[in-house]
Amino acid sequence: MTNSNLYDEDIKYEQKILNDIENIDSETWWEMLDEFLTEYIDNNSLDEDKYLGHIFVALIDDECVEDENFDNVRMKKSVSMDKINTLETWIGLEEVKALENEINEMTDEQKKETVIIYLYSNSWKFITSFQTDKDTIDSWN
Repeated sequence: MTNSNLYDEDIKYEQKILNDIENIDSETWWEMLDEFLTEYIDNNSLDEDKYLGHIFVALIDDECVEDENFDNVRMKKSVSMDKINTLETWIGLEEVKALENEINEMTDEQKKETVIIYLYSNSWKFITSFQTDKDTIDSWN
């Protein structure tokens, strides 16, 4: 295969992933992220101040998106909501600005009692997000 053919194949694959991302069943992904976040908090014995008011960024391999195979999801980074700009290195300025807009719609109290997880493919394409609050987290116990 020539470099041109490889490039064409990469473009086709990327488009397939994008199409799959647009057609995912959000409910299934939200349930997975809820479970993933719960396990992450429990497994790392995080105190509330380490997850409430924080944004978590998780990655999944591109090829796992189309199969809805969640075994490969992994945590990449977490930051407090007031430090969202530090995610620019990973998700880019446009994405940070979009997330800032979402967060700015929240009250200060909501920000303190909320945790958000954003899921990206390993090629840094946004897939979905899930947010929960202190009351819901307390009900897990």
